[in-house]
Amino acid sequence: MDVRRRHLIACATQAILPGIALAKAPAAIQPMSHLQQTFSLARHDGYTAWRVTIRQPAGPAPAQGWPVAYMLDGNAVLQALPSHAPLAQGLLLVAVGYDTNDRFDTASRAWDYTPLPPGAHVSAPDPRSAARLNGGADLFLAFLLRLHGELAAHWHIDPKRRTLYGHSYGGLFVLHALLTQPGAYDRYVAASPSLWWHAPFMAQRIAGAPQRPASMPRGALLVLAGGAERVRQERCQDCASGAPTPGQAERFVQDISARPDLHARFRMLPSLSHGETLNASLPWALRMASAASACLD
Repeated sequence: MDVRRRHLIACATQAILPGIALAKAPAAIQPMSHLQQTFSLARHDGYTAWRVTIRQPAGPAPAQGWPVAYMLDGNAVLQALPSHAPLAQGLLLVAVGYDTNDRFDTASRAWDYTPLPPGAHVSAPDPRSAARLNGGADLFLAFLLRLHGELAAHWHIDPKRRTLYGHSYGGLFVLHALLTQPGAYDRYVAASPSLWWHAPFMAQRIAGAPQRPASMPRGALLVLAGGAERVRQERCQDCASGAPTPGQAERFVQDISARPDLHARFRMLPSLSHGETLNASLPWALRMASAASACLD
């Protein structure tokens, strides 16, 4: 990472989170007497403010702390969650979305969820829409880690059960987080990750990626994809039209499975399209986040 980019990340996290506990909205970041609260965090990069919703299980925390699940595209996840609510009962669930009434904020997520593509230094046009920019994933990951630090100061969180979930570009971000800071979370769930994005860039990064610290237990990666997913040429000029996307996801898992610090599994969701896998992947993510062991066998 070049010096300019490190400086941008440091400045961005300081500007975005001058100290969550000191910001006005966060009477927000106090332990709740009720089960859910939502607050917004302003940002100064021109993108939509983040909306963070925290759902706390009823009753006292277990001795080891609550397992925590960070769910990207939080607006869409919260809309789908009622169908899977029983699976989230024992989780401290943190839905990170955008301060909008829409399920998705396409411009903001295109920036937040994508790493810098090959050859870029600060940003690059999105391959699906040149009006959007890619390259903000390191900034967003720094924000999430700072957010976790603030939450851990107020909630009793299990340090061995921290899960990160994302779908589509969010799934791409999950894999980027794993490849750059594998010890930041313990369980990574990538649903229909957009591995077509500058392919084979993400797969090529596996060989040189850092591993989890030896003092930490093995982590876990679950990658899911729909059996009916296909690359759409009109949305990606550099992609092979009609190519099935599950194959890319399965090959990624096969390649990363050689790592001794990680349990990695691929699961096919038969007959489902790309959009349908968001809802269908949530039960898998919630079960994995709640499980006592990260082992996927």
